[in-house]
Amino acid sequence: MRRAVVGAATILLTLSGALPAAAQTEGCEARFDATFDTRVEVGPVTILGSGLNEELTERFADDFAPVIGLLDEDLGTLDGVEVCIFDDRIPVDAQALGWPEGQALRAISFGEDRLVALSSWLIGRVPDAGRVGLIHVALWQATEGTYPQGFADDVMGWYRARLDGSLDAIHSVYLRYQIGLTEPWPPLPWTVSTIDDPILWSPEFPYGGAGDFTDFVVEQEGIGFLADPGPDEIARLDEAWRRELFDESGAIPGGSRGWITGAIMVGSIIAAAIALAVADRMYRKRTERRLREQALNPQRVWPAEETEEDEEEALVRPSVGSGGRRRDAGVGGRKAPPRGVKGDDRHRAPSGRQVGSDRDPVPPADESAHDLFRHPGLDDDGRS
Repeated sequence: MRRAVVGAATILLTLSGALPAAAQTEGCEARFDATFDTRVEVGPVTILGSGLNEELTERFADDFAPVIGLLDEDLGTLDGVEVCIFDDRIPVDAQALGWPEGQALRAISFGEDRLVALSSWLIGRVPDAGRVGLIHVALWQATEGTYPQGFADDVMGWYRARLDGSLDAIHSVYLRYQIGLTEPWPPLPWTVSTIDDPILWSPEFPYGGAGDFTDFVVEQEGIGFLADPGPDEIARLDEAWRRELFDESGAIPGGSRGWITGAIMVGSIIAAAIALAVADRMYRKRTERRLREQALNPQRVWPAEETEEDEEEALVRPSVGSGGRRRDAGVGGRKAPPRGVKGDDRHRAPSGRQVGSDRDPVPPADESAHDLFRHPGLDDDGRS
């Protein structure tokens, strides 16, 4: 009997010693049937590299350390989690998991199995992909797979925004979204479904929400709310968050009237532009019509259009004697020529008379052509 007891105790001790070893083999190696050359411990999480050197694995571990610290402090659900990083493709049947055929699968997160599998083919995308996978595992473990999907996406965005310091910028964007609204947003679907598992995604594209609602929730309820969010509480907080956004943005209840002033200004500018265009078109048409008429009737004398220079010249033009007509070119004091005869006799004798006529005071004589323009009061020698 004593030997039987001793034997049973020995068997139990052997099994108890074997259980931790078996638990350690459950993870990346057992799931993917691959060899991992490097291993780095970061808090409760183990980072393993397949085909990666020690330096690169440690670099990825340093990238994951901040989010691991936040999740472990806030939720405490990362015990035993492993991150498996491969040098190229993830050795898994992607199509069996629902991934489209012909596309390389670069990131998987198994919340139930506490595993995150990544490909380092796009080395610059590995840090953010690891953060997404670790947040998914932490949220899955917090509620054993019943975490609200919409809220989980926003929580994921909140952790990532905390890490890169963009929470204030995201909040400013949400405030701008309120401008022009007449009332707050309608309720958002935070709890219509539960979290999926596993999740498969391409690290090239963003994954998760913005995080502004989660930031409000943590401010109102504390970080402990994230470990066990209830649908009723989320709906109540959603109502308060949407109302606070609307009030903080300065939106006018019933609608903003600032657009009226803007519309008037825009209308005035458009009207002025149209008026200028019409005036320019009329000027061009008038000029074209004038040129066309001049081409059809070249003998007609067309008055020149006054320009601004002509108007300025007219302002400084010296004054002239009364009457716009020229006086007779004869001796001063002579009467104006009879009606119908121009004061400017041009090439004719004064007052239209012929040279050498009876009534002409100039004595008849043979005159040269230039004598026609001599003053009638001058003698042959040029003296009066």
